[in-house]
Amino acid sequence: MAKFLSAQLYAIDSTQATEIRVNHLANEQCNIRILDQIDRFFGQHNRLSDTYCMLRGVESRVMAESNEAGEDVPVMNMVFKHDRHSDQRGYNVPTTTR
Repeated sequence: MAKFLSAQLYAIDSTQATEIRVNHLANEQCNIRILDQIDRFFGQHNRLSDTYCMLRGVESRVMAESNEAGEDVPVMNMVFKHDRHSDQRGYNVPTTTR
């Protein structure tokens, strides 16, 4: 079985995600209010949701600092490791909260 070395994941606004789900042919009978409730549930109970919000805060701060200094905004990456203890060089304590 092939093992994935890396992958890309794109995060989009929850409202946009719900619209995409509603507009998919397989979901034409779904109630948009229920889909919104499901989205809010996962937003409140999924630890990755907090991580994305934290990255958004860091990204906003870095963008503001870069713009103020007249510098290019650096590329930001978020890496999920199966075992974060295997290489501590890549792990930093969170710098912001939701």
